[in-house]
Amino acid sequence: MTDVLRRSLRAGACAGLGMMLLTAPVLAQDMPAPPPQDIPDEVQELMQEFQEMQERFMQLQNQVLQMNPELQQRQAAIGEMVNEAMAELNPDAVQQMDRLAELEQEAALAQQEQDMEELQELINEAQGLQAQLQSVQAQALEQEHVQEEIDSFQDELLEEMMEVDPEAGAILERLDELATQLGAEGPPEP
Repeated sequence: MTDVLRRSLRAGACAGLGMMLLTAPVLAQDMPAPPPQDIPDEVQELMQEFQEMQERFMQLQNQVLQMNPELQQRQAAIGEMVNEAMAELNPDAVQQMDRLAELEQEAALAQQEQDMEELQELINEAQGLQAQLQSVQAQALEQEHVQEEIDSFQDELLEEMMEVDPEAGAILERLDELATQLGAEGPPEP
């Protein structure tokens, strides 16, 4: 299984883990867009294709998960396993995840009230917590028993995906090719 495949499947597996380690959508709204860069058209086209292929792959993955309650249960169990491993590594992780949930609500309120100063403070706090939690999550995901369970889940998920859409393998191969061409280490994790 390619590195891109593993990262894509791991991202999907971890996406349903109930951890809010990515910037909450509310926190990301109304943020200025990054300044345009001089990216060659060829690279932009490759990036666009990569995003489209990744989106197609993730939609298929979500479809398979929705159709298979057993895989959903395994995904939830892996989420619990990762949360437990994170709590063992950092006893404050649970409180930090709870605080992120609070920050999302507070940010939504600050945004409604158009209190940009408060919103920026909340974003800064959330980003600090996310960095800490992502580090702990990465350590948890490296634990052998967690890796084994995720790998087994990924293998079963991919088999199911290929039964639903035989092109799943070709999509993954193309993602791998695009990642190589772009010099990327794989798709960004959602």
